[in-house]
Amino acid sequence: MKALDTNILVRYLVQDDAAQAKLANQYIEKYCTRDEPSFINRIVLCELVWVLESAYGYDKSLIA
Repeated sequence: MKALDTNILVRYLVQDDAAQAKLANQYIEKYCTRDEPSFINRIVLCELVWVLESAYGYDKSLIA
């Protein structure tokens, strides 16, 4: 099973760096399918929330 890390998820959601976002988009589109989904660890979700709040200033309601 494949897994996604925080960096890929941040780049995919935020799209703040064109080159990295492109790679994240390509990875997710290629490897995250209905037939073969990728795993997201709980710690990765915690890190994602923390990064979106602290580094990007996203509101908790938007993250949720």
